[in-house]
Amino acid sequence: MKSWYTFLLAITSVCAHAAADCPDLSAVDVSEDSVMEFDVLRLGGTLGDTACATPLCDSIAEWERKAPGDEKTTRSAELLDAIRASAAELPSDRPGVSTLNNQLDVWRELLSEADIMTLSTAVWQVDPFRIFGDQEYEIDIQEIFAESCDTSVSSCNDIFETTACVYSHAVMQRRVYVGLLKINRQATIQYLERLNSRWSAFNSGGRSLFPWELWANGAIQAGKGAHRGFVEPPTYQISLLHPSVAVQGEDTSDGSLQAAVVLELIGWYGWRWGGRDGAAMKRPFGGSLILSWDGSDEVGYGAMIHLPKNWSIGATQKKVNGNTETTLLLSVDLGKFLTEEERLRQNLIDKIEPALTF
Repeated sequence: MKSWYTFLLAITSVCAHAAADCPDLSAVDVSEDSVMEFDVLRLGGTLGDTACATPLCDSIAEWERKAPGDEKTTRSAELLDAIRASAAELPSDRPGVSTLNNQLDVWRELLSEADIMTLSTAVWQVDPFRIFGDQEYEIDIQEIFAESCDTSVSSCNDIFETTACVYSHAVMQRRVYVGLLKINRQATIQYLERLNSRWSAFNSGGRSLFPWELWANGAIQAGKGAHRGFVEPPTYQISLLHPSVAVQGEDTSDGSLQAAVVLELIGWYGWRWGGRDGAAMKRPFGGSLILSWDGSDEVGYGAMIHLPKNWSIGATQKKVNGNTETTLLLSVDLGKFLTEEERLRQNLIDKIEPALTF
């Protein structure tokens, strides 16, 4: 008589779950303890995990194998909708079903308002016998079995199958969220790598900035990227009272060159990011209004064009004995020169020090 009763319960349960995506429990030994049999299924990966063979599980496994991209992100939303629709088909009067659907609704609402990276992953974790542990919608599987089952699965066949299905849906949902987190993590890593490369390019390819210029450029860039948590290097920089060294030749001289000091009153230097990794400074170009002084009594006024590799060319004019003299300048960024000089000096020290250590 008991076997017929168990059979009828199984048929009823299968019919109730016909529209939901639930694991195959035909191999469950109904004479065994409910908690033990549930643990066997859980450890074997049958409940929504790697050994799950339901249509939804197969779709999730296929989705997990796809390379990150827009198509995979779009497909994740379809999977989440399918999981939610499947969970909605479970009998709402069974333990844990309403709780599951409430939590799935909360997750979807959170994802519509925030990025996956901002959500706590703790709520996604499925403990051996607890779902949504320490959350508002916690489900205690052992407690369900203690209240509904006597000594074996057969005493609560329908509750056992529903609980297994509830657990399976929570695991499937977690798999999609973990996959999304992985996609975002990879995108974040790529972003940070590109950011690091751009800052390296900026430090090596940009013009040097003296303390007052750092303050001025920082004030201009203030607030940019504050919401992202990371600040990208700018695509331009402002020169302000920037000293440089130069060699110059006058149009009335015999062609000889002499040293000069250049002060950029104000200037601009810009570029765009390009290259294969998006971290190469492309087409850098700029200019400045300048003063030049070669040790004489007169100061030259003019302009300078900034070229790649921290070289600049310019021209100034000054009055000498009532005549206007034009001077051509070739300048190197003093700040970059000093920085490079220090680096070369330190490299030399690093190589010599071991030889001097006994």
